[in-house]
Amino acid sequence: MKYLITAFLLCASTASLGNNLEALVDELQSRELSLETIAALVQLDNPRLKVGYGLCEAAGQPLCKPDGSLGYGLCEVADGTLCKKNGSLGYGLCMLAGSKNCREKGSLGYGLCVMAGEKNCKP
Repeated sequence: MKYLITAFLLCASTASLGNNLEALVDELQSRELSLETIAALVQLDNPRLKVGYGLCEAAGQPLCKPDGSLGYGLCEVADGTLCKKNGSLGYGLCMLAGSKNCREKGSLGYGLCVMAGEKNCKP
């Protein structure tokens, strides 16, 4: 029941994206994330959901890992190489920012810090 409610809330919160995965991938690749998109990513940040595979597939990447985390999927959207299967949301945001030296277990704050272009972000 908890996952059903989460899925419903996700659909409601991504109305601005037209509930369209391709639109989400386009926004992620533009690196200009709206507050609604960040909120949706936070809601999706659950290892049991295995969201990374869907993002990877939607980005058109070959050989997507079916058990990839959200951070992994964000890395694949960013055309990262050797994306870490268990990468955190912060890791994925860091990879979206174009950095190649991202912490696998980085926090949301870390990822947002890197996306803002700050130096010396703490994981």
